[in-house]
Amino acid sequence: MLSDSTSAIVVVGILLVVISYRSFSYTLLELLMQLTRPGATVLLLSVVGYLLYKNYLYTGLALAVVAVYLLKDLWSKYPQSDARRLYNEQALDQKRFDPRYSVDLQWANKSATHDKPALYFQTGDPKLLVFPPSEEVLHELCG
Repeated sequence: MLSDSTSAIVVVGILLVVISYRSFSYTLLELLMQLTRPGATVLLLSVVGYLLYKNYLYTGLALAVVAVYLLKDLWSKYPQSDARRLYNEQALDQKRFDPRYSVDLQWANKSATHDKPALYFQTGDPKLLVFPPSEEVLHELCG
């Protein structure tokens, strides 16, 4: 029971810090948003249930209170995080038109170059048929 009490005190300390700042960090919210809102809800409630199942009563109750605040922030502040995600996706989309990142624009501006392609296997006969053939080649081929 001693470890349950100390871990409950730590969780209550986290709760007090969250209450004093009136919100969780956006990093934690964004991390939980990777699981989606229902997935994060299931995860938090299953952790609380697991703690209560393992007879960590005080820690489970303290974490349940923290989970209520966290889920309130997660479900009520979703417009901000969705707007931020949309802004990041738009920034990635706009990067295509920046010549520092776009290979297509680098080729168009001729700032990107490469060596000319070369054949690995060189044939012994340097004569190649060129299309369309010249009149001389047509005369040689057709007579």
